[in-house]
Amino acid sequence: MTLKQLKSLLINRDWVSSNELASYFGSDTVTIEQMMSHWIRVGSVIKKTSCNDCHGCHGLTCDMYHWQS
Repeated sequence: MTLKQLKSLLINRDWVSSNELASYFGSDTVTIEQMMSHWIRVGSVIKKTSCNDCHGCHGLTCDMYHWQS
């Protein structure tokens, strides 16, 4: 998985959980969060931590990511 692959997936989706990304790329959430920190730092991605809707966290608090256009 590369930063470009993460970007491509985020651009084509609304909000995506770290669990969904880890599952999609066959990785773990720690690696996803480390890579996403780049996009957050440069201002391309918004991160929120919540569990208001079902995004694969199964009722647990999870990190959600959204690409800013």
